[in-house]
Amino acid sequence: MPNPEITASLIAICVNTEYVAYMIIYGLSAAASTRVSNELGAGNPNKAKHAMAVALKLSILLVLAVVLSLALGHDIWYGFFSNSKSITD
Repeated sequence: MPNPEITASLIAICVNTEYVAYMIIYGLSAAASTRVSNELGAGNPNKAKHAMAVALKLSILLVLAVVLSLALGHDIWYGFFSNSKSITD
């Protein structure tokens, strides 16, 4: 490694980015699981299927939003973690 400080900083940015993206999808997953369980417990399998379909579509939209925001705004995202020019280059 030519510069271990920069390498460690980049790894920290990647880990934090992964954590933020994972928490968004994890929250949706927990909510969908609760909704489907409630519908199945109430004896409404069709509503449970509909809730899962909505959760799947919403999770795909969220993933696309995260990917697009990171692809188009990566300079802004890195700026949240460091103002060093060597990190953003």
